[in-house]
Amino acid sequence: MARPQPKFSMPITILLADANKSYREITRKMLKFYDANFVIEDSSSIKECLKKATSRAFDIIIINQKLEDGDCFALLTAIRHEEIAAQTLVLLDEAGHEEASSRVKELGATEYLVKSRGYLSALPFTVKQILEKHARAESDNVFETIGGSERPITQRGYFILNHNGKFISANPGMESISGYTEDELLELTLLDLIPKGKEWELFEWLKKIDKNGYERPFVTEFRGKFGSSFSVNLRLTPVKDNDEQLKSYRGEIEEALEEELLEKKDDDFNEPRLSMIEQIWELAHNSRNEAMPNMLGALAQLSCRLFNFQRATIAVLDKKRQAYIKVAMIGYSLPLEAEKRRLEVPKDVIDRIFTQKHRIKVLYYNQDTRMTSDFISPTVPDRRSQSRRPIEQWHPRDVVLLNLADHNLNCYGYISLDDPAETFLPNRDFFHNLEIYSRLASIVVENHIHGITQDQRHRRLMQVLVTSNIFKLQFDMHDLLKEIVWTVKFSMDFNLAMLVLVGQKSGRAEVRAVACEDKVVSQQLLSVSMNIQDFLSLLDKENKSGKSYIIKEPVDALRQVKRIYHRHPVLARQQGDWPKDGAIVVPLRSRHNRIMGAILVDEPVDLNMPDRESIHILEILANQIAIAIENRILYVEAKRQQKVSQSYSARHENNNAANHQHHNNSASEHYARRSFWTKLFKDA
Repeated sequence: MARPQPKFSMPITILLADANKSYREITRKMLKFYDANFVIEDSSSIKECLKKATSRAFDIIIINQKLEDGDCFALLTAIRHEEIAAQTLVLLDEAGHEEASSRVKELGATEYLVKSRGYLSALPFTVKQILEKHARAESDNVFETIGGSERPITQRGYFILNHNGKFISANPGMESISGYTEDELLELTLLDLIPKGKEWELFEWLKKIDKNGYERPFVTEFRGKFGSSFSVNLRLTPVKDNDEQLKSYRGEIEEALEEELLEKKDDDFNEPRLSMIEQIWELAHNSRNEAMPNMLGALAQLSCRLFNFQRATIAVLDKKRQAYIKVAMIGYSLPLEAEKRRLEVPKDVIDRIFTQKHRIKVLYYNQDTRMTSDFISPTVPDRRSQSRRPIEQWHPRDVVLLNLADHNLNCYGYISLDDPAETFLPNRDFFHNLEIYSRLASIVVENHIHGITQDQRHRRLMQVLVTSNIFKLQFDMHDLLKEIVWTVKFSMDFNLAMLVLVGQKSGRAEVRAVACEDKVVSQQLLSVSMNIQDFLSLLDKENKSGKSYIIKEPVDALRQVKRIYHRHPVLARQQGDWPKDGAIVVPLRSRHNRIMGAILVDEPVDLNMPDRESIHILEILANQIAIAIENRILYVEAKRQQKVSQSYSARHENNNAANHQHHNNSASEHYARRSFWTKLFKDA
């Protein structure tokens, strides 16, 4: 495990008070893992904790609710009586923590943390926040002593919300801050006091609370009864029942100070991006087992929600059609036939739009297009080739296009957003966020496509191994070889797969089966044969990789194959690391380790060199193919031997039958002669 990096420049002394030794050890390891500068001592009782806390200074004391000789309330009372200056953090049991939290606050605890799921992960960050807040307070006190201005005193309000966010209780402090009486607040929800447009930020913050159990305060504008607006720090703690179902929220609110507003301003710049990253990561995680259309539909909905558009389309490139096929469409209500006519966009149209590998492009409706090459500049966030409108507003028919590109910047799809919910044209940060989102979405979609491809490949291989069509003996040799090459082609995603066998009579390596979409090429390749020495030259040690041989340079043995397969010039060869003269050769060996032939594949579908795992699957498949071919040969030989044996047995049985008939005839003649002479003697 990597050594934790210090996050504080000076050692931080921490005293743990917990009756459970194993819990103390787990807490110690978690804190030390977070920061190597944490110096930790532990205690199990109130007496031991007070003895250590009075003998030396600690920065913070972490107190569990239960101790050997009492509880956290008694220890907090003793700490206040002894005037110990350390900060205190109390770990409360989840059951009954609502009442306990109020009591520990009254006894002077700096902060508390509920021991719900994941609380250990939040513990180091809570300690860090307590110490940083204490350090800021000390700095302000020093500033006041040397003549600084007096720090404003903030007012706090406490309230309780039901699970729908409606007020069910409020203290006088809440009444004073909001300007509403408690009866008036009971008729309102928390959303009624938050400016329009901030609801989504609040919901995202609540999701983090439900996930982590603790989150930093939510800084937002608050609307008072008489129209006043001011910044507040909002804290909410979810209250759940035994079934982990949300019952209510316990809330605390105070006016935000100036430095907190400055911090909020920085957060406002980074928070949308962090939220965007978290949401797209969550989408990728939740949809990893989903079908492609479902995943793209969820991505389109997320795009609309993040950037405030009402319609979105995601299209993916179909290489065969040379067109982008619209897979997900959100917010459209076109008739079915009209929608079908719009499902394809020619590839060259999108390629012309994304000039110079741009990630985003805004198409302004009814605006003149400037085609000069120097107009589009990287400094322009929306990569526009049109001038913005003087009114600086979105038009309902303006379209934002996001490029979905792989790591080589080859476009394989796009996202289009139109019909903006707000008419005001956004600032530069909006377009920079769009560009970041385009990159993240590209990674998510590319990984999903790669995962689907891998699953399909594994399913095909499993189907080959489970159904074992290549082992069915009712196939003749020609059908068996055809089944083999098409299995290889579809399982491994190559455009060309060939089976080469060494002929016993001809002594040459002959192409016996071809899997290729072009039937003319397939027929021509079936006539190819090569000298056995040229064939063996493919199995050179320099080309060896595991049990396979990867050809990257031109070789005489494949010259005729390459000439037939590439008889037409390549019109639009994509970027990739697969060499034009490349091939992968996997030899087929008999049970006596003699080379029977080889599987030869060329031109992967994505024109990229297969990884080691794919080549290993090809080797497994080649081994099964060798067994199938050899079994077929042995089966044919066994049937021939059986026919010979049956023919010999039939001749032997015929001979025995003839001999037996001759013996019977001789016996009959002998008996007849004997009967004649016997009768003759009797008559005499």
